[in-house]
Amino acid sequence: MLRWLADAGLLCVVKAVKGQAVLATLDDVVFHKGVKLGDIISIYAEIQFVGRTSVEVEMKALRGNELIANAYGSYVKVDRNLRPLKIEEIIEPDDQEIWNVAMRRREERLQKIKDRNERRFDVTNPTIGFRYIITNSLNVTPDLTYNGVTASAGRILKIMDDTGGILCLNYIGYPYSNGHVVTAAVSRTSFYSPVMLGDYILIRGCISYVGRTSMEVTLNVIKYEPQSGITEHVTTTYFTFVHIDENGKPIPVKQYSPETDEEKKEYERAIQRRKKS
Repeated sequence: MLRWLADAGLLCVVKAVKGQAVLATLDDVVFHKGVKLGDIISIYAEIQFVGRTSVEVEMKALRGNELIANAYGSYVKVDRNLRPLKIEEIIEPDDQEIWNVAMRRREERLQKIKDRNERRFDVTNPTIGFRYIITNSLNVTPDLTYNGVTASAGRILKIMDDTGGILCLNYIGYPYSNGHVVTAAVSRTSFYSPVMLGDYILIRGCISYVGRTSMEVTLNVIKYEPQSGITEHVTTTYFTFVHIDENGKPIPVKQYSPETDEEKKEYERAIQRRKKS
């Protein structure tokens, strides 16, 4: 679902700005309903604001008229060297109120990522000191790109989702325990460095919070460029998974108590994140 949402937004932007674009930030994603095998899902993307080089997009997943998931994304028009490019196309707002809300959302986001250039080179491992961890690494092959050169943000998000889900399955004791896990939400995800064909990416994850039926996983992605030897921070975000039974109903997970200093600090930060959501 994450990949569908991200890719739908990208296609919408590319068509509108008549050029290449990349996903800069995916705002908080909320999954309202579960999806079963055989369901027919429609993905919609709508441009809500156009800046000098960036575009604000709302993405929705619907089953009939039922809202399954929604998200907001910020995409940037870029040249062949992935440098921001001015949007020449004039796009007039259909709804001025929606346009203004999207503009304020963009301004608020930019305030929170003023230090994105510093974050790009922060490759600190956030899973050190945690007991429940997972790592996943892979080489970026053509099937992970959308143009044969640049890795698809949607595909990276899908791999992150799968990695976090595996960690939660391990925590609940799958396959020897009842139930499965599903993705319930993803926090704001900003991409600090582009991933290119031939790069290696490392995904590091840890369980940072456990509630009665849910688990929060911190997921950090770094990339290694084999030609230059440079390692950079791609993104760090938080996925929330819910433990469900065969009928899709939430069921309790085993009790969790933070033990290490790192776990205790992150647990408190997770509580604050949940209060703000």
